[in-house]
Amino acid sequence: MSLHRDTKFSRVERFAWRLGRWLQDWAEGREADRRWRAER
Repeated sequence: MSLHRDTKFSRVERFAWRLGRWLQDWAEGREADRRWRAER
C-alpha cells in the first residue's frame, strides 16, 4: 500500500493550495490598490 506516499502528497498538496490562496489574495489586493490609485 502507498498510504505513506498518499499522506505525504496530500500534505504537499494542502501546502500548495494554501500558498495559491495566499498568492491569489495578494494579487487581488494589488489589483484593488492599483485601481484605487487610478481613481485618485
